[in-house]
Amino acid sequence: MNQKGFIMPFITIILIIAAGIGGYFLSQQEKMNALGPEKESTITNLNLQEKCAKQAEKAYNNSGFKTGGNEISGFINHYNPKLNKCFVLMSNNSYDSGDGSIYTSLYDAYEGKLYAEYFRKLSTVKPFVCTMLDKFCHGDEEFNTFVNIYMEK
Repeated sequence: MNQKGFIMPFITIILIIAAGIGGYFLSQQEKMNALGPEKESTITNLNLQEKCAKQAEKAYNNSGFKTGGNEISGFINHYNPKLNKCFVLMSNNSYDSGDGSIYTSLYDAYEGKLYAEYFRKLSTVKPFVCTMLDKFCHGDEEFNTFVNIYMEK
């Protein structure tokens, strides 16, 4: 077989392989494009969650709550994509001379708007303060149900 006879089948095989590889990458790109908005939405959502966590930590640090002595405090943050809002649920529990208290509040971490507030002594069942936006609530269950609406995914 001469050199020309060898080169033509070799070039044909290379072209077939290149076409196959090109077709594969093109089909993968089409799949990625089909998922494009979904993937972009997921990345955006993760970025918003990260920003929310940082803002919630700032809001908590500015709240004056502390842990130490007879106080335990903390917070949970949540970016709610349905409402496009960042919420921070802060809690401060204190224990003194045989009794203690529970204080919990739900805020918009950016705007500082108070959505819900709850305060009661551990020795009582009924809260001293229980508000949900512009309404009063009557206990733990009602308060927690309200808060879960904003903290849901």
